[in-house]
This record gives sequence, structure tokens and C-alpha cells, in this order.
Amino acid sequence: MQTTKETSRKPPPSSSSSSSSTPTTLQTLHTYRYHILAVTYSLLTVTAFLRVHRQPYNSRLKTEQYETIFKGTTLAAVLVGVGMTGGWGRARSEAVREGGGG
Repeated sequence: MQTTKETSRKPPPSSSSSSSSTPTTLQTLHTYRYHILAVTYSLLTVTAFLRVHRQPYNSRLKTEQYETIFKGTTLAAVLVGVGMTGGWGRARSEAVREGGGG
């Protein structure tokens, strides 16, 4: 009878294969999170620049818009980067001790 109980508790093989790919995906995202942030930042900035480039305004107004876009996207990327590392309150020496940075 114990054998029957043990076999009934085992999950089906299909559910174990899908759950094993989830940690791998999360680990990959965690490993490349700053690369993903940099690519996203670049794509958003270039897209906004191209939209401004197509506008029929004079070059001085476009220059101001470029500056505003650059400042906004850079600030957003910095804030997201700080949020991913754990915030401002964490001392650098703590991160080094935990193996998080160098």
C-alpha cells in the first residue's frame, strides 16, 4: 500500500519539465538584466529621436526636444538600474561581502 501512496504523490512528467525551465529563464534574465536595460534604453531613446527628427519644426526646437528626451530616458534608466541593485541604502561594502559587486 505504501507504494501506491508514493506513486500518487509524484507529479506528472510534463509539469516537472515546464517548472524546470522557469528557474533557468529567471536565472538568464537575472544574469543579463543590465544588458536588457541598456538595449531597452537605447531603443527607446533612438525611437524618440527619430520621432523628433520627422517633425517639421526648426532645428533649435528639435535640439531642445533631443536634450529633453536624452535627460528623461537617462534618468529613467538610472532609476531602474538603482532599483535592480537594491537601492541607495545598501552600502557598497555589503554588496562586496555578499558577492554582489566588486
